[in-house]
Amino acid sequence: MDRTRIDTGDEVDSYCGQCKLERVHNVVALVDGEVAKVICKMCGSQHKYKPIDPSAPKAAGRGGATRKKKPSGTRRTASAKSLESQWEAAMAEKDPANSRTYSMDGSFEEGEVIEHIKFGHGLVSQVIAGGKMQVLFKDGPKRLICAPVRSLAKSASS
Repeated sequence: MDRTRIDTGDEVDSYCGQCKLERVHNVVALVDGEVAKVICKMCGSQHKYKPIDPSAPKAAGRGGATRKKKPSGTRRTASAKSLESQWEAAMAEKDPANSRTYSMDGSFEEGEVIEHIKFGHGLVSQVIAGGKMQVLFKDGPKRLICAPVRSLAKSASS
């Protein structure tokens, strides 16, 4: 039984952007009798149908599609420069040598300089109830987890 007509629910081969491989997909939507959307049977992601062209050469490496390389030069936007200048102004009066290493279970205060393993030196701009804090780093503000702040009433009763 050779069927040439494809219907919803049928299986087709398509490139899955989530898996980064050619996989078997189920047809989810048709437009004018052509496959429009599919769902990957392996990972469950739903996306546009990307037919596999048997005459197209396979990409080297993992067998996935090749991507265009981005230019290697770094362009800094005005907002990135602005964030960096805010950080520099905030850190001008602080001594990074007196910074504490960031730890999720550490307790920090507003105005304190910390050193993060990934983001570098930062200034605690706000301590938020529930064990969070806002820290201004060179590349912008980040919200980090910290030890919850104890209120004076609770610590006096302990």
